[in-house]
Amino acid sequence: MSLEGTVRWRGPSILATTMKLKIKSLCGLKKSAIKEHFEEIQLLVAHPRFVCGKCARVAGCGSHLCKARKLSA
Repeated sequence: MSLEGTVRWRGPSILATTMKLKIKSLCGLKKSAIKEHFEEIQLLVAHPRFVCGKCARVAGCGSHLCKARKLSA
């Protein structure tokens, strides 16, 4: 399943349904899950607009991070 065009999707996290993972954010990904779903994760982080205040991971949508903070332009 392609996530292209969904980087700015606003709603419940698409991680659990698209990647079949039982997590709430990118912040909870383990190294093995990152390796397994790398292509899908690339689409989520391709155009970062938010950064996690806890682990510094980035995403295009704040719902993919546990402590999302909007990046300034």
